[in-house]
Amino acid sequence: MRLDGSAGRWLRGLLRPPYGTSLSAVVLAILCFGAIVVLHLVRTDLDPFGHVLSEYANGRYGVIMTAVFYGTGLASAALGWRLRSALEWHGITVAAPVLLMLAGVALIVGGVFEVGLPDAPESVAEAIHSYASIGAFVLLTVA
Repeated sequence: MRLDGSAGRWLRGLLRPPYGTSLSAVVLAILCFGAIVVLHLVRTDLDPFGHVLSEYANGRYGVIMTAVFYGTGLASAALGWRLRSALEWHGITVAAPVLLMLAGVALIVGGVFEVGLPDAPESVAEAIHSYASIGAFVLLTVA
């Protein structure tokens, strides 16, 4: 059976192994997921159900959570970049790659502006971190 046209291109795109930007996005996403699992295991002082992920950026293993923000942001931006030319987009779906790239930028901003200690008063950096993280969550959900 031979598939021609857009359906054939779409199917061939699905069957092709990831490389370049696609592979980078997949590897970064897997590494970031693994890093969050490790943080939950080593940070026994934080209840995973009672604390936000941003609080893992404080303390001994904080650099891991900061790297997760950067890695997830880069993975999201890379996925958006790759999707913009990988598929044929019609109508409102054209926005999906742009939303993914914007979410990536927001996650990187969230990593740059870290959250403070839970008992400390909120600072400008913490507000920027919170709004960027919420924005990234909304953008990822909509995309």
